[in-house]
Amino acid sequence: MELTDIPAPNDPVFAKMRTRCARAYIDHKAELGVPDASDEEIVARVDEINAILLGGLSRAMRGDAGTAAWMANYRWFCELLVELIEGSEGAPLDG
Repeated sequence: MELTDIPAPNDPVFAKMRTRCARAYIDHKAELGVPDASDEEIVARVDEINAILLGGLSRAMRGDAGTAAWMANYRWFCELLVELIEGSEGAPLDG
């Protein structure tokens, strides 16, 4: 697959990964700073949350200020990424 052939994040090929992310974000609303957000709001913003958390992880991996605190607060996100990389799939949100 050419780099230009990579589907958009909302492509159906990523549906199971997005579902798993949504479930994790719903479980960790407080850590995300949105304890009162509805599950529907979280699901609708999965791609935005992914981008924010990946940006935070990038800064943490560079050793920017606050790395230890970020890694402690978002350890669950790092574990989620490992799970996704290893190929574990989530159940559909409506399943």
